Amino acid sequence: MDTLSHSPRALRLLHQSTPALIALCFCVGVTLEVAFRLPPKPRPAQKSWRTAAVYLSWLLIFTYASELALFVTRSLVDRGWWAAQDSVVFVVASILLWGITTLILADSESPRWTPYVASWILGLTLEIAMCALSVSTYPDPDRFSGAQWAVMIARLAVFALLALVGVAFLLPPKEEKEQGPDEERQSLLTAASAETQPSTTYGSIAEDAKEAGPESEDDEKEVKERQRQRLLDAGGWWAYLKSFFILFPIIWPSRNRKIQFYLLVMVLCTLTERVFNVLIPRQVGIITNQLAEDWDTGRIPLRAILIWIGLQLLNSRVGIDSIFSMLSTVVEQFSSAQLTKAAFKHVMGLSMNFHTEKNSGELLKAVEQGHSITAILEYIFFETIPLIMDLVAAFVYLSNLFDEYLALTVVALAVTYLYSTIRLTAYNRERRRVFIDKYMKENSIMYESVSNWQTVAYFNRGAYEQTRLNDAVHEHSDSFVKYSFTYNLIFATQALITSSGLLAASLIAAYRISQGTASVGSFVTLVQYWGTLSYPLSNLAHSYSRLSSDLIDAERMLQLFLTKTSIVERPNAPDLKVEGGHVEYDEVGFAYDPRKPTLDTISFEAKPGQTIALVGETGSGKSTVLKLLLRFYDVTSGSIRIDGQDLRDVTLDSLREVVGVVPQDPSMFNMSIMENIRYARLDASDEEVHAACRAAAVHDKIVSFPDGYKSKVGERGVKLSGGELQRVAIARVLLKNPQLVLLDEATSAVDSATEIQIQEAFRKLSKGRTTFVVAHRLSTIMDADLILVLENGKIIERGTQEELLQLGGKYVDLWTKQTSRRTESTAKNSIGSSDSLIDDVHQDLTGTVSLLEQLDGQSDETDDGCCSNLRAKLATKLKMSSVSARDDATDEPEERSLGEINMVSPRPTFCEDDGRAGLPNNLKEQHTEDNGRDPVGSRDECDSQAESGTAYTSGDEEQHSGGYKKK
Repeated sequence: MDTLSHSPRALRLLHQSTPALIALCFCVGVTLEVAFRLPPKPRPAQKSWRTAAVYLSWLLIFTYASELALFVTRSLVDRGWWAAQDSVVFVVASILLWGITTLILADSESPRWTPYVASWILGLTLEIAMCALSVSTYPDPDRFSGAQWAVMIARLAVFALLALVGVAFLLPPKEEKEQGPDEERQSLLTAASAETQPSTTYGSIAEDAKEAGPESEDDEKEVKERQRQRLLDAGGWWAYLKSFFILFPIIWPSRNRKIQFYLLVMVLCTLTERVFNVLIPRQVGIITNQLAEDWDTGRIPLRAILIWIGLQLLNSRVGIDSIFSMLSTVVEQFSSAQLTKAAFKHVMGLSMNFHTEKNSGELLKAVEQGHSITAILEYIFFETIPLIMDLVAAFVYLSNLFDEYLALTVVALAVTYLYSTIRLTAYNRERRRVFIDKYMKENSIMYESVSNWQTVAYFNRGAYEQTRLNDAVHEHSDSFVKYSFTYNLIFATQALITSSGLLAASLIAAYRISQGTASVGSFVTLVQYWGTLSYPLSNLAHSYSRLSSDLIDAERMLQLFLTKTSIVERPNAPDLKVEGGHVEYDEVGFAYDPRKPTLDTISFEAKPGQTIALVGETGSGKSTVLKLLLRFYDVTSGSIRIDGQDLRDVTLDSLREVVGVVPQDPSMFNMSIMENIRYARLDASDEEVHAACRAAAVHDKIVSFPDGYKSKVGERGVKLSGGELQRVAIARVLLKNPQLVLLDEATSAVDSATEIQIQEAFRKLSKGRTTFVVAHRLSTIMDADLILVLENGKIIERGTQEELLQLGGKYVDLWTKQTSRRTESTAKNSIGSSDSLIDDVHQDLTGTVSLLEQLDGQSDETDDGCCSNLRAKLATKLKMSSVSARDDATDEPEERSLGEINMVSPRPTFCEDDGRAGLPNNLKEQHTEDNGRDPVGSRDECDSQAESGTAYTSGDEEQHSGGYKKK
């Protein structure tokens, strides 16, 4: 059957090609499965089918091992006989091939069956062909050939059983035939569906691809979960990876010829290095052969040595390596810069709904880790592919230099090296996780104990903390020893495999040299070249985890670019042209969540130069009205127009250029005050900035700082107080000098004295401009041309201050509650400081005084008691203030403080604070009825008491029978 010389040509061709064809079939099948199909759905009988397939696969390997044993036995019995080289290579390669696939199948709890079934069917077909050729070539077998035929027939039976098992499993059971797509979907990243490495699914991202501490574990899990979902939606890795193509136009230098030239040079350098990796060991072999030939002639192979040195220099940091390194730095920086700029532009162009929900840390990480995209491309095209080229070149070159045995040795080395490294790395990954957890636990205990030293001392728990730390240190040490042991075991295994491969290759080379079929120089070439193989093998073994890690980072960047803005400009939209500032809200509806409307058919009109005030309780939609005017969001129904131009029909830049905003919580850059204010108008002079600050009543405060306008405000302006920050924000808008002004509770963080100054600045700012004010203090909007009262997203009242007060509705309730609440708060904060109390009470009365003045001209049209009652209230409050001032002169601070609290307390036992303060008489009854109760005493009694001042008591008075009397 087989002879010492060779097998028939057809059989030899089958022997040489069968392992390669089956390996190619398996790899292509796996690639297609991962790229275009979702993982298989777990089935109840899956484990049994897999177990049967694993046992049959081991039986298949046993048939090849038996055939190899027959070769060895016959060579021992029949001296001078040895099997043909192609037969031995076929058997050994088959053992290696099916051994690896069986190990992968055994490690996979949910395997992809298609590649296995295709490989088994192909193996069965090729084995039938080889068996037929063997029978036709050797019709009269001897006992060894007969035994070999028996082994081949048994192998055919095993292949047939494997094919039947695989096909039977691929056929879906009847109950699964009508399953919908939702039932067929499951997570692509289950840890127990590995195909290329243990406990890892084909095409999955390893759970520990990137080791992270506890602080970042949640972020990593979230990114991986998003990646899982996108893989499910894409239906496979190919569609998933195609989504990254949207980044290609950004990093590809389509308009930069210089960078394109650099890339071309880098490709040439990479290809040249592959050639040098072969030429340098070959040149050493040539030098060795020449030295062996001329060992006693006195001649030196100078030319060969110079060529060798020249190749070494060209392949070092002096030559192509240096060129590649410098050019790759330029290209990498170009790509990273392009991604960073594009990401920043994209983020700044996203709408407000993104910025209100974003995680700033995750967002910055996504932008900063844009380099992972370039790292992936560089690693694939300039490291992984060249390393594979090195292995292919080694296989071809060593096959030609020696024979197929040496080439098979290289293949066996590569496969064993890669599989063992991946297997051990996966095993060590859990130990590394435990080690990191123990390390973080030790640091946490040490930090907490030291930072809480006083608590430890208070409870005398020093020994307890020492014990805790000792236990943590021991756990950390033990976990590190276990991790380090496995880590070193990986390197030891790698060294053992490479050394074993070198031993086998050296023996083969030595045998060929002893037979005269190879030169001495070829042995030196082999040894030199073997070192070149170690580097690509080591890098390929770790390429999966590295690519997985970079892919996690790239996922963040991709998710950012996949986020689309909800505010899109119409193509060729014109700029907004503001002539007067006429703003119209026409049946505007809006909802952050479609299930809960925020604004419902809002309609109103702001004529040029008017001031529109928006009031209402929290959540009524006041700020949303302003956000829609800035087009932070688009209306869901209706329209908003400025001078007849729909906001959706103009450019965003032109819209926001004509609007000035003072938000409730202004934010500043960590720059100087001058730079922050000038941010509103970059070409503004220092004098203009100073003028804006004077108008905002903050100039004197700024110049009192040690560094004046050069003072840094800190991150988001933390070095400024609330009032200072608010006034700087106002100065910014004053400097911008916009045509429309939006004030979102702009005086909520300032004191009463400063508020008066700011209100004066606002009057100057709003003069001739359309102004919208979200009111926090109702006393600040009494002069508004139109006050809109919002509740649950609807305008329930509208009108001027006096019109709304006469209406006696929601606005009156808001006015009354706010006045009472603020008066009580002022009293509590003023204990021990009567001057402050008097100032704040007078400030609270500002609105009442103004209202009184307004109603003076209406006495003929309204109830005469209205104005008299208001004057009575005002007189009582002023009298209360004078009493408070008089009490300041006493020597009993504690009693004085209590008296002050009693005088201004808004509790219902005080007639003044029955909820009707500052209201016309005809509204008092309505308000009392709305409250469902009448304060102590009748309204007439309260009015008379207010006029006489007896309704208010000091600390020397006591309550009696629901009223008050002198002690």
